[in-house]
Amino acid sequence: MTPPADQLTVLSRRAFVLGTAALGAAAGAPAFGVRAAPDLRVLALFDGEIEDGRRFAALAASAGQTVQDTARDLAPLLYGELRDWARDPSTVLAGVTRYADFNVAAGIAREQGRSVIAALAREKAGGASLIVGSPASLAALADRLPLDGASLDRLVRQPGSVVWICA
Repeated sequence: MTPPADQLTVLSRRAFVLGTAALGAAAGAPAFGVRAAPDLRVLALFDGEIEDGRRFAALAASAGQTVQDTARDLAPLLYGELRDWARDPSTVLAGVTRYADFNVAAGIAREQGRSVIAALAREKAGGASLIVGSPASLAALADRLPLDGASLDRLVRQPGSVVWICA
């Protein structure tokens, strides 16, 4: 039965997408638990063709994390040699890539029972903006790298770059 018109709530598509993304990130946040899990490992994926990706890779490598260039083809990598990453609950997937690779990683993470915890993108015009998750989730990634949480927005300097975490 349809409720009376005065009881219907109308959401724009944008509000729905943002709301469901926030719910998904909130549901996955406890699983990330970086501060509570000092043995947590980061599988750091980067697009070697963009400066932001190379900078992220250098930071992750200097922090002792596993680093892998996506070679602009993330699906064969995550379905191939790195397919077992999701079986290990102490491993999170993080990266600095272009938006398309971020979407591929997010889809594969969902298939593996994981979710996007946070993503920060630099749009073509303007500064970096949080597109999924919370600043606290990004700060948790910063804790695993040799930089502070306030510096993560500086990881994505180029328009089209996205820093993201799947856990």
